[in-house]
Amino acid sequence: MGYLTSAPFPVAHSWASLLVGGGGSRHTQVEIVLNNEEQTVVQVFRGRNQEPLRRVFFDLSPHKEKEIFIRLSDQGQRSGAHLNYDDFRFHE
Repeated sequence: MGYLTSAPFPVAHSWASLLVGGGGSRHTQVEIVLNNEEQTVVQVFRGRNQEPLRRVFFDLSPHKEKEIFIRLSDQGQRSGAHLNYDDFRFHE
């Protein structure tokens, strides 16, 4: 249980994508967070209770030139709940 958080980085492009898999519970998720005082979550992604990773695309144009960070959240209480994440990328 806990969080794994990236270092903050600037939003360089309007679109981004990442790979996500694993559990579909709200207790295990990838969060895209604004690096502001409130740490505003702007996107949330969960698996579909399947191991294969799937690529998800999302619009970051409202946050261009702001800083974000990626937070992997595992707040699950049951054994075996997990999250798969990889390969964050920016896109034009």
